[in-house]
Amino acid sequence: MSNLIIIGTIHQSTKNYPAVDLFNAFETIRPDVIFEELPTELHVEPIDKIIPFGEELEGQEGSAIKWYFDKYKIPVIPIDLPNRNELYKKNISQEGLIANFKILKESAKDFHKIEEYFEITERQKELSLIGNITDINSEKMDTLVLRKRELINEFCIPFLDKNLQNQNYIKKYEDWFDERESYMANTIKKQMKNFEKAVFPVGAEHRVTLLYRLGDLATLY
Repeated sequence: MSNLIIIGTIHQSTKNYPAVDLFNAFETIRPDVIFEELPTELHVEPIDKIIPFGEELEGQEGSAIKWYFDKYKIPVIPIDLPNRNELYKKNISQEGLIANFKILKESAKDFHKIEEYFEITERQKELSLIGNITDINSEKMDTLVLRKRELINEFCIPFLDKNLQNQNYIKKYEDWFDERESYMANTIKKQMKNFEKAVFPVGAEHRVTLLYRLGDLATLY
């Protein structure tokens, strides 16, 4: 059995997927460490937080992690790329991203694969809004994520490269996204030497792709 369980999250709780469901998943797994999708500079030790059980004061993961820590006092380790937010602001223009997606939208009617990308994005958003923890951690969600990643890298980014070159902010975003995932996977591999069982609650967009990066070390919730 793998020593790391990856649980897909949506960061902000919904009616059908509240933080208490994530906490209950931790209770089922009973890890001796929780990895957190935060860089070190944004991490705050759970002991220094006040989040009464059932009150989601810090998003889905932050609340569930705090409640579990209060009960079991296990380590919580941040493993995301250092200075990830600063790197995003430095290399990626939000206005540029919006402009890139506008170009893609306008071109979708002429390119089936680009149109498919936007259709999958909408289906993924809908599932995130109405899905419960089982839906978010399902083969259906994983299939949507993998197909979206395939379409954006094989069709959307090359299309924009032909027209925008250095202004292809979607490519820059994907490079930042990949750098984060690579860093998180490598950090987990190093940290796992110190623990028997770990859990990593991470945005559903990362769930299945991180599994591929971690190989036999991990399994999906």
